Amino acid sequence: MNDEPGSSSADPPQDAANATTSDAEPALTDDREANGTRTQIEKAARKKLDFLDHMISNIDNVIFAEIAAVYYME
Repeated sequence: MNDEPGSSSADPPQDAANATTSDAEPALTDDREANGTRTQIEKAARKKLDFLDHMISNIDNVIFAEIAAVYYME
């Protein structure tokens, strides 16, 4: 018979905790990079807020025009 261990006793694959640091993404060590990301988030939030403000003012104008049209037709 064969005295070698079977395939079921092979070493299990390494998990993510044992991965080397070269496989992982580099950590943010520079404050400028973190500050730049914060600035981008603030710019995106401001742009979304401006868009919502624009949409609300437009819908107000549309509703006003519809009310004026109904009033005119009566």
